[in-house]
Amino acid sequence: MIHAFAVSVIRHDKTLLEQINFSLSPGELVVTLGPNGAGKSTLLKTLAGELSPSRGHVLLDDEPISQFSLPQLSRRRAVLSQSVHLDFPFSAMEVVLMGVQRTVSGGDPFRLSQEALKEVDAGHLAQRNYQDLSGGERQRVQIARALTQLWTGVGAGPQYLMLDEPTSALDLKHQCALLKLARRLAAKGVGVFCVLHDLHLAAQYADRLVLMNHGRIVAEGAPETLITSQNVREVYQVESRIMPHPITQRPMAMID
Repeated sequence: MIHAFAVSVIRHDKTLLEQINFSLSPGELVVTLGPNGAGKSTLLKTLAGELSPSRGHVLLDDEPISQFSLPQLSRRRAVLSQSVHLDFPFSAMEVVLMGVQRTVSGGDPFRLSQEALKEVDAGHLAQRNYQDLSGGERQRVQIARALTQLWTGVGAGPQYLMLDEPTSALDLKHQCALLKLARRLAAKGVGVFCVLHDLHLAAQYADRLVLMNHGRIVAEGAPETLITSQNVREVYQVESRIMPHPITQRPMAMID
């Protein structure tokens, strides 16, 4: 489990996170919501061990995450950032192979990379120049890289996937496919932490939602209890009407 205890992050006299207490369990899909600048990405980076807290601490399996080496962390968690810039003409397959762990324990890395590309509907892109791909295609290749990282690092302990706005460049079909993939990974024991802006997608797929604003967690819980007109008004400053999805019965926020 990943635990954050009283975590604050301060950079250049600006408080990005303030007194955050949070936990992510293996097998759980947690989606974080909130307006721009709420601290969502900062929380993700802190949980992943990429940012050091100014106060408080983050534990991975009851050990300070700062005590894990980068290779050790790489076997335990994969991170998809909002944007990844590559200035060299790598093929999509070469980009995915960047996720292969130094000590491969999950099987043949090339085969697993091929499977990862197929998993995100990008098998046909394997030999394409990554720089020639569309934004959505690049996003899917980066998701495949993260999958390869996890699949070639199994055996080190429970694993976690950190996704920072992974649907931002995807079309509707691939947005839904990605969240279904996240659900399948969670069902297999992977803890998934995802930053989204889409309340509908979050409510339909998440086990738990975390609503952030001004660097704080202002509400946390099941979608049915967290997606309310009051929460939407207080955090997003818009009026909404909440109604159940006709099939799943999960809440849908209709903005007035």
